[in-house]
Parts: sequence; C-alpha cells; structure tokens
Amino acid sequence: MPPTACTPTFRPGASRRAAADRLAGRAAVAQFYRIPKHDDPDTPALELLGILLGQGQTGRLTTVLSRDLGAATSVQGGILGTRQGPGAFALFAVAGAGVSPDSLAGLLAAQATWAASDNLTEADLTRAKNIYRALAASTRERPQDLAEALQHAVTYHGAPDAVNTEVDRVLATTLADLRRVAAAWLRPDNALTLVITPGGAS
Repeated sequence: MPPTACTPTFRPGASRRAAADRLAGRAAVAQFYRIPKHDDPDTPALELLGILLGQGQTGRLTTVLSRDLGAATSVQGGILGTRQGPGAFALFAVAGAGVSPDSLAGLLAAQATWAASDNLTEADLTRAKNIYRALAASTRERPQDLAEALQHAVTYHGAPDAVNTEVDRVLATTLADLRRVAAAWLRPDNALTLVITPGGAS
C-alpha cells in the first residue's frame, strides 16, 4: 500500500473543548498546537522549545506557573511522541488552589508567546542545547539504545547513517530559528484548548 500523505493545517481560529472527569481532583488545561512531521526542518527548534517550556525544574512552565505564581501544581510540555506525519506540541497544567481554568489557559498561552519574543535569549538556547546533548548521550549508552537510535534514523529520516547527524542537526539551531518556529506553530489560531474540570457521571 502506498503511504498515506498527511499535511498539517491551521484551523481558522483558536478552538476550545471542555470535559468533566469524575476522577479529577482539580481543574486542568491543555493546549495542543499542530506541528509538522518529525523530519521537517522546524522539528529541531520544536524539540528545544519543548525543553525550554516543559523540561524539568528549569522549564518555563515549572518556573513561572508553579514556582513564581503558584498557579499550577503539575505541568508538562513538549512534542507528543514522534510522527512520520503531522504531530502535536502540548502545554499542560493542573490548576492550583483558587485558579480558574481561564486564568490557567491564559498563562499557558503566555508561555507560548514568550517563546517567540525577544525575551527568549541566547542563554535560554544554550541551556536547552546542554540539556538536549546530555539526554542524547544518556539514551545511547546501551546496545539496546543504539539499536533504537538506528531504528529511529531509518523510520523517520530514511537512512541508518542519520543516527550520526541528528544531534548536530538540533545543536545547529539558532536563536532566530527558535523565535521563528515558535511564532509559526505555537500561535493562538493553531491551538486547541482542552479544559478538564472535576465532575461527571460516577
């Protein structure tokens, strides 16, 4: 069978969905942005943006929403898996006490806006690259890791020797690349906001 061709498309504006979850103890908000397939030239910048926004204790979501503002008790962010076709970049937060879903959604959107602004600095880019480099090294320590890296290279880049160039491809990303890609993909009219509230049928 010939492969199915899929291309990412923007919606004609931001969209919003709501769902009630009887197991949820607090409200939560997720924002999903459509992004291109993994071998797209914009993917390296999106990977670094995922680190800057959602990775660990120094990510923007943790630093701003959880630590500085106390608006979220749990946060996550980044590319949702690896796709041969279009994928998704997500920002997610569980609301802190007294924080409304609308307020939380606004705070998440503000972090996406930050990524496209002049407030994103070379120091941020360097930190993201250092974290990426460390993760790349730690995930190639065992024979199984190398086998998975080769499989990834063949599946998503078309050749096994791509395993030798993928890290350099990401580390070649510039600050201008980060801002351009954030402005192109992490924008309001490309976002689906999902609001989850406690409740629903038992």
